[in-house]
Amino acid sequence: MKSRLVISGNDIDFLSELPISQNMSVNDVRNVGAVNGTYTNTISIPASPEVNRLFEFIFQVNAATNNFNPNLKTECQYFVNDVRVFNGYIQLLSISGTIVDQENSITYDCSLLGDNGNIFMAIAGKYLTDIDFSDLDHTLTLSTTNPLADTKFSPSVAGKGCVYPYIDYGENDFQVGQPIQGILRFEHLKPAIFEKEYLTRIFADAGYTWTNSSYPNTFDGTRAIIPCVKAGRLQIPAATKAAQSFRAGLTADQTLLTNGTLISGTTYSFHSATVFNPLVFNDDSTTGFFDNPSTFNTSNGRFVIPINAYYEASTIVNFKITVTPPSGTTIYGGTYDLEVELQKSTNSGSTWSAVNSSLVSIAIQGTIAADFNGGAQVSISEDLRTATTDIYRVVLKNQFSFINFVGGSGTCNVNLTVFGGTGTNASTFFAYINRADLPYGGTVEMNDTIPQNITQLDFLTSVIKLEHLILEVDKDDDTVYNIFPREEFYDETDVIDWTDKIAIDRGIKILPVGDLNFKRLTFTYRQDYDYYNQLYFDTFKEVYGTKVHDVENDFNRDEKKIEVVFSPTPIANWNGNGLIMPRFWKFDRDASGNNVVKPTQVNIRRLYFGGVLTTNNVINILVINGTYVPLNGYPYAGDVGNPYVPVTDYNFGTPRVLYWKYAASQYTTNSRFNERYSKWVAEITSPDSKVVKLYARLTENDIYKFSFRKIVFIIDAYYYVNAINGYDPQSESLCELELLKLSKGEVFVPSTIDIEADVVGNTGASNRVMNSSVGVGNVNNGYASFITGQNNVIGYGAQDINLIKCSNVAVNPSVTDFIGIGLEDVEIDSSMSETFKSGLLLDSQVKNRVITVSGNTTVTTDYHTYAIDAGGGDVVLTITDIGEKITVIRIDGSANAVTIEDAAALNINGSASKSLTSQYEKIILDKIGTEWIY
Repeated sequence: MKSRLVISGNDIDFLSELPISQNMSVNDVRNVGAVNGTYTNTISIPASPEVNRLFEFIFQVNAATNNFNPNLKTECQYFVNDVRVFNGYIQLLSISGTIVDQENSITYDCSLLGDNGNIFMAIAGKYLTDIDFSDLDHTLTLSTTNPLADTKFSPSVAGKGCVYPYIDYGENDFQVGQPIQGILRFEHLKPAIFEKEYLTRIFADAGYTWTNSSYPNTFDGTRAIIPCVKAGRLQIPAATKAAQSFRAGLTADQTLLTNGTLISGTTYSFHSATVFNPLVFNDDSTTGFFDNPSTFNTSNGRFVIPINAYYEASTIVNFKITVTPPSGTTIYGGTYDLEVELQKSTNSGSTWSAVNSSLVSIAIQGTIAADFNGGAQVSISEDLRTATTDIYRVVLKNQFSFINFVGGSGTCNVNLTVFGGTGTNASTFFAYINRADLPYGGTVEMNDTIPQNITQLDFLTSVIKLEHLILEVDKDDDTVYNIFPREEFYDETDVIDWTDKIAIDRGIKILPVGDLNFKRLTFTYRQDYDYYNQLYFDTFKEVYGTKVHDVENDFNRDEKKIEVVFSPTPIANWNGNGLIMPRFWKFDRDASGNNVVKPTQVNIRRLYFGGVLTTNNVINILVINGTYVPLNGYPYAGDVGNPYVPVTDYNFGTPRVLYWKYAASQYTTNSRFNERYSKWVAEITSPDSKVVKLYARLTENDIYKFSFRKIVFIIDAYYYVNAINGYDPQSESLCELELLKLSKGEVFVPSTIDIEADVVGNTGASNRVMNSSVGVGNVNNGYASFITGQNNVIGYGAQDINLIKCSNVAVNPSVTDFIGIGLEDVEIDSSMSETFKSGLLLDSQVKNRVITVSGNTTVTTDYHTYAIDAGGGDVVLTITDIGEKITVIRIDGSANAVTIEDAAALNINGSASKSLTSQYEKIILDKIGTEWIY
């Protein structure tokens, strides 16, 4: 037998065959969710000149290695009869030998590692944040003409790059402190990276890829996304924010004006001309001054905005007025006026406009030459973004003095000197980013959107567990993997016959299913603490989407838990609106004790991107850089493929409760357990399935051609190969085969199930009173509740609920002291505790009743929110009593008038009318008695 060991491309000679023993295994039924790889036992390599040179004589105590590093992997292959039986890495564990004649007596004890273990060992200790996604950086912009067709909502290649799904991050300008309803800003959305992008980069960074037919390239593999889970809005990274600033000063005092006037007579007056004078700060390098990243120009005093951001700029100008009176002056007095102005140019300095200014008036009085000190500070804090085309500068203007000189004659001088240097009285000009929120048009740095503290190993193995994937190295290329869901992994058309290789005399060992080491199999996500996850856990004492499967086994009480690094994502609508989406926030209490929404960072999530959903139920308004764009759809992502026609469920098990609803709701049975695990679990737990162990004599060619995808035929049965243990390619010894003889389970066929029209309990009558006319007292696990009507639901734990003549009303478990009369098709949440709602009052919370108007309009009950666009001319909104509050918001920035008046000439806060004069100004009108208040 001819054997050959190759280390780092060098053939290593040896006197006897190396005692290599290989163990090969696919996912073991008793260790589901784990991923094992091919490996070998420890081997010993005797010393030789070639081996000693390879290891750089490391056995010498004083030796210093230059190329070989025992802490790093060294490539290694092993061949038997020119068939490569091992490919991987060698690890030097120890060196042993005699003190005398070390060079020839030592032995190198090594371990060979390879095959399926490589990708997992290669990424061990690495985090998702170690991956570079900077090539996906982009500007935060979106088409206003057809946003639903924009690639940020409808990517051109599924599974590639990023997408912006609707996710409620708890930011909402229009309902302060409340979740998103029918209006949201594009700036409040954040990018989600396709899972395939993560996997591609994880594999590539480790030196691997996968075949074209592998799971990540399939339809299912290109729909998963990993959203940004940081709290609130997109932020400018801290390092970027800190680097975008400057502080400049003057190297020395600068005398800018010298004015003199001689007037005959006994009284002298001095007037300076109006001067427009840019102040050039010429020092940005002396200690205390800086310019990062070189965007301030010391030759002209201009600051060019480096990135789109919310900036604050400020200048402090300290100066003195030096008055030298004419000869013979007995007294003089008056004032010196000076204006310091911050100016902005949006066209490279061609024209300038004032942003803010400060007018300083200095009192002048004396008898001899004297200095009169003054100063001004001018600041700006941009409410809207500052664009990269903007330039700022400081100017002095409108200098004007009127000074009476009495009793002298000759020349008088009035000089203006601006203080420089670095002292406490020095003049400065500085700017910095004053808030981290990324504005529209800013640059999204994708590396800053990656979930923190998540290892690549946890991420990869979690995807494997969720989709029940099996990975196998391709025989023709060690850097390529075949990746398939378990039910697609085995190729039952490719059968190999090993009957003649079995050592019949060694006998056979059969393990019945009862030998499996679990009775309960639990599949679960990681618990998180956003509002809906916490609500679900508090109600049912389990993580959302958990699946528990019990095996009939009287001899085992152990539980096997399969948990992934991701947290579940209950999707929800809010007060009955059509926007069904993830909601990453929790409730907090404001100073008055009211519930307000608090943006919160959540654990890493894995969502299904369903593309743009366009139905009549999802009318909404998206504000894109100040433009209000009505949409009849939205880019959806969630735990189900499509909440209106659900076909895929990313939860392991069907949730006990849903937090969204609509008429004729249905839910899919196609959960991760049912689709990916149910057939497998049925097979391995069937009384007719068996684990069979026997011995075989396999050759190096058998192993080389072998794949775990193949089905093995032995004597009279077909088997899956679970493991090959103790294979030695250099001997005639036997190896142990561990085979699975399965009783074929039925392939799962998904279907849909009807959901009751509620959101607080769709599994079990204990959570509802269905089709009841009256329910009194301790009803359906609520407390002290009274119900009349049809199909109403009170969640477990709700207290003091009264529903009168209501239908299809769902009361969340956290609600207390609520009265509803004549309500239909609505959800009552904790924000409505201690309130009374009639059908008319609550109607605004279950319909999208927002309208944009651009001409004179009278309020009707069809709408409760009026967005006024007066860009084309004055607009008068005539209000009437519609039985609920009326919200009015002006959305244009023109000078045209927006006037609100009552149809019956009722007063509005004591006045006959109310005007909205600024863009985005909003009032909420409520009729009290015979007057409107806001």
